Amino acid sequence: MTLASQKNEVEITGMNNRFIAGFFVSLIFAVPTRAADARREAEEEAKEKITALIQRTSRLATATERAQAALDLAELGTEPIGKTMKAIDDAIELIQQNVRYAGTPGYKSRKTQVLGDGTLQTYFDMEQAGFANTGRRLDIGISGQGFFAVKNKAAKKPAVLYTRNGNLFVNNKGELVLGLGDGYVFQPLVVISQNATQISISTDGVVQCMLPGKRVMETIGQLQIANFPSEEKLAFYEPCFFTETPASGPPTVCKPGENSTGSILSGYLEQSDVDLIKEYARLKFLTDWRDVLIATIRKPTTQP
Repeated sequence: MTLASQKNEVEITGMNNRFIAGFFVSLIFAVPTRAADARREAEEEAKEKITALIQRTSRLATATERAQAALDLAELGTEPIGKTMKAIDDAIELIQQNVRYAGTPGYKSRKTQVLGDGTLQTYFDMEQAGFANTGRRLDIGISGQGFFAVKNKAAKKPAVLYTRNGNLFVNNKGELVLGLGDGYVFQPLVVISQNATQISISTDGVVQCMLPGKRVMETIGQLQIANFPSEEKLAFYEPCFFTETPASGPPTVCKPGENSTGSILSGYLEQSDVDLIKEYARLKFLTDWRDVLIATIRKPTTQP
């Protein structure tokens, strides 16, 4: 082989290596146009790393070694794709959950972010949502921080759930319950006489009722509010409940208005904080991103 031929072969090999590296990188960093600028630096770094691996593979002595190195390279190049695809699918599922529970009082939406390594980060938006005036005495909301505590049904674990939903009813045992399914018993327990003609709940959580033959309301219970050091780190429990986690810290339980907790609004229900327009926009963005990845993988490769 002449010197000129060897030089041409080296140049062609270099072009091939750069082309293959570019193809791998196009798979890893295939994102909607608006995110492309932020990834340009990471794309160049990945391209250099893959190019170096390709060059090292071509210098191995045996076909077996080269085949194994090629498989390792393929793993390096495609692992982030799988992570990103899973993260996008998980994010889409969470957005669909937000949309599904948009009409549930007290529901807190989960926000999602796909990190640079393809993993999914989720967090709760614990900001207080707006209130709907229902005019119903047993509809209550918390104006400020905190959660109502209810007993998990059928002795399931965890035993206590926490919620901002205050859509209350009285069950056939006279217990004050949250009106979801067949009811979640409020904690601490409040029992109301079946003969009560009127029920009221004050801003500081005092529960009173009017009994036949009485001229004044009788106090029958005291609602309490649970507050957490890191409420955004509570765990979600469908459809509008949360559970304590090590990261959230244990709750401080007190009367409404004490220890930075909110007060009770009777006749109001806190709505979900889901912004349907924003959720559909996020869903469109993630779906487009996923489609770009799939189209890039399926696209035939041609050398320039």
